[in-house]
Amino acid sequence: MNAFIKSILTLAVISGIANSVLSSAGAVKRYVNYFISLVMILVIMTPFFNVLSSLNGIKEYIEDFNHSIKTEEIINNSNNLIISNSERLTCNGIKELIITKFGFEESDVYVSLECDKENINAIQIKAVTVILTNAASWADTDNVKEYLDKTVGCKISVTRR
Repeated sequence: MNAFIKSILTLAVISGIANSVLSSAGAVKRYVNYFISLVMILVIMTPFFNVLSSLNGIKEYIEDFNHSIKTEEIINNSNNLIISNSERLTCNGIKELIITKFGFEESDVYVSLECDKENINAIQIKAVTVILTNAASWADTDNVKEYLDKTVGCKISVTRR
């Protein structure tokens, strides 16, 4: 703000000096006064131009903020994708363990998980549910449960269908 006031005062002093020097030259004095008036208008409008340029900065800030919102959305979507892929791969791994150990058909074993999804860095399995169908449903579910208790180490539920 001090620079703005200094600019106006400097221009007023220059205008006064020009008017006193050019007091006898009427036609030239008119053009000099016109030029000084135009410069004075520009100096007075400088804060307005600064406000307009700051609005452009606000626009960029809003665009950056909007971009950050989209970035958070992308991160959340990628976290959900990581969790769902981790669950799917873990289910497939447990299913392979059961099929290999007990000799069941792949189509006779269904595995689902319940995971603690709070910490994306350390997804923890809360419970595993195994459903045995067709020929596998005749197997001893206690043996499957005991094997998974030792292998997986969480709440295990084995049922027949």
